[in-house]
Amino acid sequence: MTQAMIELLALYDVTSIPFPKAGSDLMEELVEKTSRLFGATRLALVLCEGNGQQVVYTWGFRSTKEAQQCLDKTGDNCFVYRFRPESLGSLYIECRQSLSPKDRRLCLILARTIETIVRQKRVKDDLRASEQEKVLILDSLAELLVFMGENLQIQWANASAAKTIGIKTEQMVGKYCYQITKGNCGPCDSCSAREALQTGEPRQRVVASATGRILDIRSYPVKRENGTVKGVLETISDITEQVQAEEALRLSEDRHREILTILQESYYEVDLTGTITFCNDAACQLLGYKPGELVGRSFRHLVKKPHTVFRAFYNVYSTGQPQRGMVVELVHKSRGCRFVELSITPIRNKSKDMAGFCGVAWDITERKKHQEKLEYLSWHDALTGLHNRAYFEEQF
Repeated sequence: MTQAMIELLALYDVTSIPFPKAGSDLMEELVEKTSRLFGATRLALVLCEGNGQQVVYTWGFRSTKEAQQCLDKTGDNCFVYRFRPESLGSLYIECRQSLSPKDRRLCLILARTIETIVRQKRVKDDLRASEQEKVLILDSLAELLVFMGENLQIQWANASAAKTIGIKTEQMVGKYCYQITKGNCGPCDSCSAREALQTGEPRQRVVASATGRILDIRSYPVKRENGTVKGVLETISDITEQVQAEEALRLSEDRHREILTILQESYYEVDLTGTITFCNDAACQLLGYKPGELVGRSFRHLVKKPHTVFRAFYNVYSTGQPQRGMVVELVHKSRGCRFVELSITPIRNKSKDMAGFCGVAWDITERKKHQEKLEYLSWHDALTGLHNRAYFEEQF
């Protein structure tokens, strides 16, 4: 065998190192090659793990400390190589005899091969750590997350999704979305995931699960760098309690409105501008309007002296305290005016901010007329209509 062929085989030998599972596997490969090719007697491989800790693998040394001291040693029978960047680690080879220039070239090639493997392993470990961190973060979310590929089969799901469905995460992989939300009853008529995949735009739908839960499903397209859609990420929220609460609130409001509608007293609600937003049938009848006809009208068009009412509204708004017993003259649609005794109570929204006013209006027109008649009779004679004695005594 020619010298060139021997050198070529040696070169192949130092560069053909399999990717190791661990640093100890790489050290075993180094021991075998360096002892056979260079007659190495001692070997040290220093690796820096991703967490910053340094691991020293040794062969032929009495202790790790002795190996670390040799990293700064120079000699004809020693070879020291520091990986780039230095945070990756370093390699030390010590032989029985002096290393020839050819052996040093092979050692350098071997060291750079190891350096490449260590760098690739670091990248792979960092990627694995990043994936584990991503899974940990996503699994800690209360929201249900499911990722589906272009065929709309589930490729990944977080722990919350699996827990809610009642199966293990790995059991969800390969299934279709409808199989875990609705059972084996076929795809939804309007599948938001399919629409997001086709249009490249987010979609949303609300479905009932096989267990009777109400789910809010939002589908977001996941795109490649070239803009094509590679899959769909779905967030699934169980809104059963929310929907039930909203339905109970709606029924409660409906009952409230129904009670107010049949209430004989006139009830009204206005916003901060004085526009009527609700009133019952009694309020409409009081002013000669059909049911619902007053909604949308401004209070100022229904009051003979609008500034008086709006001053009262402002006082309630400023103090936050209700006002009662206010006498107001309202304009009837066809029969002049009606006197009412008005109450004003603030309406607050969920943020406790004032959103309007509500109250009850009692028709006191007949009582007002009776009071005016009594007042007239107190100063006039019932038969002649002239001022009586009490009037003149009061005047003089």
